[in-house]
Formats: sequence, structure tokens, C-alpha cells
Amino acid sequence: MPPVSPPQILHELVARSGQSHQSLQFATYISAYQYLKLYELMAQYAPPGAYVLDWGTGSGHFSYYLVRSGYAANGFGFSDGPLFCQAFSQSEYRYQTGSPEQPIALPFADATFDVVVSVGVLEHVRETGGDELASLKEIHRILKPGGHFICYHFPNRHSWIEFLARRTERFSHPYLFDTQDIHALVGATPLQLQRWGRYALLPRNIWQTGLARHPRWGPIAGTLYNQLDQLLGRLLPFICQNYYFVARKPDGG
Repeated sequence: MPPVSPPQILHELVARSGQSHQSLQFATYISAYQYLKLYELMAQYAPPGAYVLDWGTGSGHFSYYLVRSGYAANGFGFSDGPLFCQAFSQSEYRYQTGSPEQPIALPFADATFDVVVSVGVLEHVRETGGDELASLKEIHRILKPGGHFICYHFPNRHSWIEFLARRTERFSHPYLFDTQDIHALVGATPLQLQRWGRYALLPRNIWQTGLARHPRWGPIAGTLYNQLDQLLGRLLPFICQNYYFVARKPDGG
């Protein structure tokens, strides 16, 4: 199928999402538009047609983006198959199921992928018996020389949202990180840290209904919310909710 634009992909994901726990981040455009920054990173580091792995697919929303963007899309996870990718053929999307008994091992040969992406996954590996450093070393193994690892939704230790969530018994991440953690983690592998940043000062998933889901007004609301979030995030970056970072496998392997 021909590639489509990121806003169109988000429109499709919002239209396909229900009120299931697996797809609440696509209940409205305000929530869905948090992924535009990730799509911008992909445009910078993943050339058209690149062989990309969605590591830890979850509901499969990022795998859906990969297919609809024209990448050679691959997924890996512990479930039988991602929700958003059920209609894709094997020629469009290749999914590998992992084993919880081997939470770190990835069933791919050395130097397989141009890009590997973690969307809210790396911070959870210890919850399933894994280890962040061991996972990064395994990702390094399956990346081609010169390939990139993109980590998105890596939770900030100093996030005001995480602070409130822990005190109101709402969902919060059991493991949080800061800038030093990112440098130390990547520095303990052969990967080279290319860039990092903080983002997402405003909460997203609290918006579940109303005009923020409307196919005409929702994209406008999502765009305005993104602009406000970016402005406030530049003023108060230290307490933003998440980090992203990009690491590169050296050309020599």
C-alpha cells in the first residue's frame, strides 16, 4: 500500500480505537498527537523503506505507523499479535512472538535492522525479568552498522505527572530515569548517544471524549495542544513527563 502522511495515520488510529485499555492513547486527537514527535524522529533517522523493528509492540499502534509509512515493518512481543495490525498480510508486516522464559533474547540474526524502536518498552523490561543494559546490548547486536536505536516515552524521574500519580494511586512507572541514567546506560554499551531530550509537560490520556475526538475539530485541538505543550515544555523541561533518546551503532560494528 502507498505511504500516507503522519496526520492521516493518526486519524486512522483514532478511528480504529475503542475504549479498550490497549488503545486509550488514541481515544482522542489530543492524546494521539503526542506521537508526532516520534514520527519526526523516524523521518530523520529511518530512510524510506528501512528495515525497522517495533520492539515490544503492545497494541501495535507503532507497527501500524511503520506499515502505513512504507517501512519494511517488523514487530516483536510476548502476545499472540498486536491489535492494530491484524488486517495486515505477512508481506506487509512480520511479527515474532518472544518467550517470557527468555525475556532478553531476540530471535533475529546479527545486523538485521536499520532501526530498532522502543515506544514505552525499555523502562518495563525489569518487570518481566529483563534488564535495561542487557536489552540494549541485544539491540546493538541486531542493528546493522550505522543503524539507530530510538527510545521514546522513557519516563523522567522528576516528572510532575509521575509525582502526582504516585500520590493519588493512579498508574505510575515503577522505574524512573534521569539524564545521567541515559548517559550511563548507553555509555555501558558500544552504542553512541546521538541526541536526547525531554518532552510532554501536559497530560494526554485524561482526554477521552468530546470535540477532541471529532474528526474535524479533533486535529485542530491536537495541534493547539501540541503547541501549548511544546511552549510550556521549553519553559519547564526539568519536570516534563518523558525523555527520548537516539543511539547509533558505530560503522565498525
